[in-house]
Amino acid sequence: MILPAVFFSNVVNYYQQLASHPAYSRVSLLDSSRATFLNHNRYPGSVNDSIDYYDKGMLVAFDLDAALRTSSPAGSLDRAFAGLYRTLAGRGDGFTHPQAAEVLAGEAPQAAELIGREVERPAGLTVVESLRRLGFEIVEEDGLFLGLVLSEKVTAEIANVVDDGPAGRSGLAPGDVIERVNGFPFRPKALAWATVHERQVTLQVKRGGRSLGFAITPAARRQICGLLWKGAEVQASLLREWLGRDDFRPGAGEAFALAWFDNFHGIQKVI
Repeated sequence: MILPAVFFSNVVNYYQQLASHPAYSRVSLLDSSRATFLNHNRYPGSVNDSIDYYDKGMLVAFDLDAALRTSSPAGSLDRAFAGLYRTLAGRGDGFTHPQAAEVLAGEAPQAAELIGREVERPAGLTVVESLRRLGFEIVEEDGLFLGLVLSEKVTAEIANVVDDGPAGRSGLAPGDVIERVNGFPFRPKALAWATVHERQVTLQVKRGGRSLGFAITPAARRQICGLLWKGAEVQASLLREWLGRDDFRPGAGEAFALAWFDNFHGIQKVI
């Protein structure tokens, strides 16, 4: 059984990574499931026009389960899918999305609106609202970003550039290798520090056989940095049952850090 702190940290971090990519507001989960050959190929520009349907699918499941468990009468995603299985499994060569959506809406009326918003259209996730309904207060902070995703294998190499962010507007491109940050040799920590503390970040990059310079002004963004428990005993009891953890007994105002993030498809953090 997963620790509650790990579970909720992963939920928030999955959501923040997905929402930080422009593709989140451009590509629906339904369309992503029809383009599975693109989902796990981290090609240049993928953050702008492709989402991982596994990542968003898990978050949709969280939102739907939270909605069902906090409704009256209470339900659960397990029960809704049991009804889906009884109705459609073993009858022909499978079933279509409209058929599945219709059955789920019959099992749980809340599902119809949620599927339309979160599955059939871009963006639309209500993870923040779900966490509040479960008893958490969301702690946010203002920050700055450039709009770069670094390679997981070669940290100095730019794997992706957010096309509507400062780096995208500057002319930086995937494949550029960062050599210097504000005149100093590149280090990941130096780039992170300069992004937060400098009014302008100058990057010297190697592109093919050329060395190029780019001046970037970091842009503002707001991020979730923690969760506080503000719930009642009835909400804590609901979560104990949901997570199978009888030891989930948080005190008023107890803080939940967001240090855990284990994405088996890789972490694409936007700097």
